[in-house]
Amino acid sequence: MTTEQKIIRAKVGLLELAKQLGNVSQACKMMGYSRDSFYRFKELYDKGGELALQEISRKKPVLKNRVPRQRHDLETMNKRLKALEARSAQDGLVLTEAQLAALEKAKTEKEAHGEFESEHPGYCGAQDTFYVGNLKGVGRVYQQTFIDTYAKVGFAKLYDRKTPITAADLLNDRVLPFFEEHDVKLLRVLTDRGSEYCGNPERHEYELYLAVEDVDHSTH
Repeated sequence: MTTEQKIIRAKVGLLELAKQLGNVSQACKMMGYSRDSFYRFKELYDKGGELALQEISRKKPVLKNRVPRQRHDLETMNKRLKALEARSAQDGLVLTEAQLAALEKAKTEKEAHGEFESEHPGYCGAQDTFYVGNLKGVGRVYQQTFIDTYAKVGFAKLYDRKTPITAADLLNDRVLPFFEEHDVKLLRVLTDRGSEYCGNPERHEYELYLAVEDVDHSTH
C-alpha cells in the first residue's frame, strides 16, 4: 500500500468513525485531524467519493487548516520525519520522492527493531496468550488477548488449550465482527513466535485464517 493510499484510507476512516460515534469532535481527536479538515474531507467525499480525496493530496494545502509551525523539538531527523508525516496526513501535503523514501526507510528501520507507530484504528492489533492457571475439573486455562494498538480497544476469551485454532477463534468470534460492525479493516496482527501463531502457512490454522481474511502477520 502506497503512502497516498494510506492517507486516503485514513481520511475515509475518519468519516466512517464520526458516523459510527455520532460525534465529529471525538472522531477527530481519535484520528488526529482538525474539525475543519473533517468537514473539508466530508464535502469532497460527498461530491466525488474517494477519487475526490485522492485529488486533494495533489493540490496545494489549505493554509487556514494547517497546524501551527513547530519551532521546537525538531532537533533530530526522526522527529522531523515524524512532524512531516503528521503534516502530510493532516493537510494532504504533497511529498517529494526523497521525502517519501525517507519516511519509508525510517518506518522499515523501526519495524526491523520491533517498533512501529499505529496510524489509525485497525492499523495493527497485538495478540498474545496468557496462562491463567489450573482450575479443578477443567485443567489448564489460557487467555487469548487482543488489543488494537491505536484505539486501545481490547478483547479476551478463555480456553482450555493453547492451539492455532483457539488463537484464530478469538479473531473470528470477537475481534473481526467488532471491526466489521464499525466498518474498520484490520490490516495487521503482531504476535510472538509461539506455536499457536506461527507455522507452515499452508497447514497452520492461524496462518491460514489470517491469509483468508487478508490480514498481515508480524512477529517479534
